[in-house]
Amino acid sequence: MGIALAGMLLLFLIIPLPRFSTDYATLLLSEEGAYLNAAVSRDEQWRFEPLDSVPFNFKKSLLSFEDQYFYYHFGVNPLALVRASFQNMRQQKIVSGGSTLSMQLARLSRAGKPRNIMQKLIEMLMAVKLEFVYSKDEILMLYATHAPFGGNTVGLEAASWRYFRRSPYELSWAEAATLAVLPNAPSLIYPGKNSQLLKQKRNRLLKQLHEKKLLDNQSLALALLEPLPRPPDVSPAHAPHLMHHLIKKRGAGRFQTTLMATLQQNTNEIVAEFDAVNSGQGIHNMAALILDLRSNEVKAYVGNSPDHDNKQGESVDIIQAARSSGSILKPFLFAAAIEQGSLLPTMLLPDVPTYINGFMPQNFNRQYDGLVAADEALIRSLNIPFVLLLKQYGLAKFYDELGEMGFESFSKGADHYGLSLILGGGEVSLWELARAYSAMANSLRNTGNQLRVMEPVLIRGEVSNSKVLYNFRKGSTWITLQALRQLARPDEEAGWHYFSSSRAVSWKTGTSFGFRDAWAVGISSDHLVAVWVGNASGKGVPGLTGTSKAAPLMFRLFELLQLDQSRPEMPFEDLKRVVVCREGGYLAGQDCADRDTLWIPLMANPGLVCPFHKTIHLTEDGRYRVNSNCYDPGRMLTKKWFVVPPEYGLYYFKKNTSTRALPPFLSGCAQERQLIISYPLPGQQVYLPVDFDGHQNPLILEAAHEQYHSTINWFLEDRFVGTTKDKHQLALILPEGRHTITAVDSEANEAKVSFTVRSKIQ
Repeated sequence: MGIALAGMLLLFLIIPLPRFSTDYATLLLSEEGAYLNAAVSRDEQWRFEPLDSVPFNFKKSLLSFEDQYFYYHFGVNPLALVRASFQNMRQQKIVSGGSTLSMQLARLSRAGKPRNIMQKLIEMLMAVKLEFVYSKDEILMLYATHAPFGGNTVGLEAASWRYFRRSPYELSWAEAATLAVLPNAPSLIYPGKNSQLLKQKRNRLLKQLHEKKLLDNQSLALALLEPLPRPPDVSPAHAPHLMHHLIKKRGAGRFQTTLMATLQQNTNEIVAEFDAVNSGQGIHNMAALILDLRSNEVKAYVGNSPDHDNKQGESVDIIQAARSSGSILKPFLFAAAIEQGSLLPTMLLPDVPTYINGFMPQNFNRQYDGLVAADEALIRSLNIPFVLLLKQYGLAKFYDELGEMGFESFSKGADHYGLSLILGGGEVSLWELARAYSAMANSLRNTGNQLRVMEPVLIRGEVSNSKVLYNFRKGSTWITLQALRQLARPDEEAGWHYFSSSRAVSWKTGTSFGFRDAWAVGISSDHLVAVWVGNASGKGVPGLTGTSKAAPLMFRLFELLQLDQSRPEMPFEDLKRVVVCREGGYLAGQDCADRDTLWIPLMANPGLVCPFHKTIHLTEDGRYRVNSNCYDPGRMLTKKWFVVPPEYGLYYFKKNTSTRALPPFLSGCAQERQLIISYPLPGQQVYLPVDFDGHQNPLILEAAHEQYHSTINWFLEDRFVGTTKDKHQLALILPEGRHTITAVDSEANEAKVSFTVRSKIQ
């Protein structure tokens, strides 16, 4: 007897505790706990992480069906073993195993082992050991997590979501009873197989629960009427790209996200509607992100449009992918320059043909305004004014500040992107854009003055870590968002006004070179919507622009939200009033005739006195300019005049016909300089590259004249090379070396500039 007991003890110590796979599937839930998405584990099983507890109705159903004395035995129930033995001998076959839940749990951990007396003994020893190591509730939890429920469905939670599309804690008594009987014969009986036998077992169990006073008469009657679940079909996919993003970042598991189930589904449906239209035009992909600015939580996440033929890149999560930014970064430069004091919202910026070291930016409409107000340039997304603004502000400085705002996709230095950075020369992701724009919007909510860049929250209950990264103050942010809320758009951007939500949204679009990427980001009082439209392959499509394709989708998504029509509260504590020239938008100087007031950031010290106004003297009839050397001062008219420099006048006066050009000088009066050469600049080194076919590119000479219908004769060194009228641009093929160009008008006024030509290919 002692030897036998010692042997049993040794065997008990040698026998391992049950071990189960921790290769879990992924379950994605909404903030309300609704089913969004799921993915099988790496071994292709529907197996979820253990629950916090076993739901009451399933626990009672399971114990009533499998092990009524679970809380009274030590892992083995001798009476059950004796009863099972008599039943098997009477039937001349195995009809009952007499196993407790603890023994069944041990058998589950030893899948594939034969069923004989030796294996039964090992399971009994493992069960006893389980009872020593774990509490009863822990054993019950392990069983509920790893029991088979038919097919590749393992565990209570997987079965509950797959068969009933709800949490185990929300199951009815009939549903809990259905699941409780499945592990008994999971390969023979499950939804879709032997349904009649499954229903009989369920109903028998429900009646047992009724006898135990767990169900009253009415509850039993209703439970017996409940239909069985249908066989599980293809798992619904409401947020597949978010699920894979979380798996990549955190591994498989159960995620209760911040997404709103109804909003997510409605967003999917709207994206699908737009996708159906765009696919016929060769545009196959789009993405959308909705943030609640009050909590910084993501409420809808559509990483790509529906998979219509599995060949157009729908698996790509565009929200996390880096794409050419187009003009979508312009508001950050606008706000930064205002904060610095180098820009006033209404000051005039140059908008003329521009050549900068071989870089020739173009406006989308291929037209020029000559001069345009800064806020209008932002609203209309004009390229040339913002390239020149970036050059003035500082490329390296702005590049570093974008990094501080959370843009991490720039893989090279500022010099690599150059001034094209503001036009889409670099790549950003929709996630980075949403993060930066939401930080700008939320700076108006913060009690401090600094911009806090926060990672948008995806998991319910988590709090985003934030850093004070960039010093956008409330004043510059408010001015920028007010500009982006303006409703006026040029004719080529028609269509936006069909959406009523546009009146409550500050928004910006962007289009990348070659019509490859269309962006739109909108900010209301409480929400942010960010949209991208294009092809994941990078293929461009003519007509694919932010305004025509991305903005309509963005505004349609805003229609799903409760929009507050009020504007952000003006941060008076961070603003001050300054007096500006009404026409020029700069600080008013002594020569300004019409003045206005403007709000600018409190700490800004612009010192930008209007350069466009000066006092002039005219003849009595006001037709000619004069001075004291040629005209009686007593007869002069003195006026304050808005003077447009010659290099801008050709384009400015075409757009602003009500503005009067300077009158000409009276014959015989000494004239001020009226003629300038605007390109190349004095002492400049000009690089003229050679094409692949060996032909050298020409140098485009450019001049401006105060009289807009003048004629200019051009001379290279002392040799005549051409004549221009009205628009003074002349193309010349020049050899390397130092050259002098002279421009002479019909009244013998001349301008001269010396420069050097270099070739990039020696």
